[in-house]
Amino acid sequence: QQTGKMEPFVKLPKIDSIAGINAFGILGLYYDCHGKKLYVSSVGGSTQDDEKGSIYVIDPINGDILDQLKGYDAMGLFVGGITGQKALFFGHARSSEIFSIELSKEGKFIGKAKKELSLDGLGPRGMDKARRIRFDKFGNLLIHGIEFNYNLSAQTEKLESLYKFGYNKTENKWQLLEDVN
Repeated sequence: QQTGKMEPFVKLPKIDSIAGINAFGILGLYYDCHGKKLYVSSVGGSTQDDEKGSIYVIDPINGDILDQLKGYDAMGLFVGGITGQKALFFGHARSSEIFSIELSKEGKFIGKAKKELSLDGLGPRGMDKARRIRFDKFGNLLIHGIEFNYNLSAQTEKLESLYKFGYNKTENKWQLLEDVN
């Protein structure tokens, strides 16, 4: 029966936090259309000094939480692979670092997250966080960086920089190709 009444699709686990200490909840959202999984990052439970965020793998059909990666305040989620292994790339909301974690065929996390690169010292601000991460058609990693400091102050200008990284297979690391500002 269709009622037109809206209800939450998924309820994330309750957070262990003092109410009102963190105004943010979900910071990142990405749908993997090939793997048919929804990836959601939440900073619920985190404080200025304590990182308690999580990244969830959600079944978009029934809303079941299939997996969880704890201990990361993340934003800028993206699923892709440059070395033949599918991975979730995510920007760290507390630093300028970009991490990845391998994914199984079922879209679940394998092993531990590893640091891929950092935006630290790049661009006009020198401390951008990854708001959006994608690949271009050549396999380069495109990162849209913004200033983010866990506050609700309204910025008069939405300053954003685009960074392009290419993967150096000889050195097994990402290298800055272009800093487009």
